[in-house]
Amino acid sequence: MHRNQHCGIQGSSVFEAVAVVREVISYAEVTKKFLCAVSIDFNAAFDKNSHDSLKEILGAHGFGNPFLELVMGLFRNASSEVQINGFRSSLFPIHSSIRQGCPLSMQSFAIWCNPLMHKLEEILTGIKIGRGRTRIVAVAYADDVTVFLTPPADVQNLEEALRTYEEATGAKINMPKSRAIVIGGWDTSSKRMDFPYHNGLKVLGFHFTDRVNAANKGTWYNDKSLVCPTAQDAYYRDWSLNRRIRFVHVYLLGGIWYAAQIFPIITDRMRQLNTAISWFS
Repeated sequence: MHRNQHCGIQGSSVFEAVAVVREVISYAEVTKKFLCAVSIDFNAAFDKNSHDSLKEILGAHGFGNPFLELVMGLFRNASSEVQINGFRSSLFPIHSSIRQGCPLSMQSFAIWCNPLMHKLEEILTGIKIGRGRTRIVAVAYADDVTVFLTPPADVQNLEEALRTYEEATGAKINMPKSRAIVIGGWDTSSKRMDFPYHNGLKVLGFHFTDRVNAANKGTWYNDKSLVCPTAQDAYYRDWSLNRRIRFVHVYLLGGIWYAAQIFPIITDRMRQLNTAISWFS
């Protein structure tokens, strides 16, 4: 599995994937390096997976025939029908898609996406950060893929890689919904791939801009604006102390804990959030 695919990998998590994006943007900001970060949107990601391509990719990764037969047996001869106003269509075969909710779905998609990750590392320049100067080209968590472009020539290379991947696997890239942000003096006049440039992009629930400090403030402002109304709405309910404690832990602190793994909380937001939480004491 590619080292920057963090889904289904023991010892890795969604936070490692988001932290890589944060560190790359921060490094480009501090060093004034030209960078374009592109968040790739897969159109109906889990529905476009070709079963034949998945089998070939699993075989290329060294999975034996007995295991392949077990996995492909989940998809073989699958069919479905459409019901509209009580009327059902005739059965039609299903040649693609991975069932969401299936225990194998996330790992299957990560493996299905693996050839793209390796191809991007082969053809793109990437950016080197950290003491070990590790080169980073892209980071992924299942179908959430963020690509880092440095020289303008990388745009054409990315376009060709995505086109090849679409033809080989049946995947479809939704360019209008893919987003890009630029750091430094990146030339935004190039519209070769038709992906739109924005002031920010969303990666696994975190909003990033061309400045990490601005992304930090934006994250905590959004969390606070959601937490306080939720706390106010629940304040007048006749709950037991145990119910109030559960509410604070599950509904108020859950999102805050998630954001705090990547961005340190701002002092004035901490004070306001403490006030909201104290309503339940």
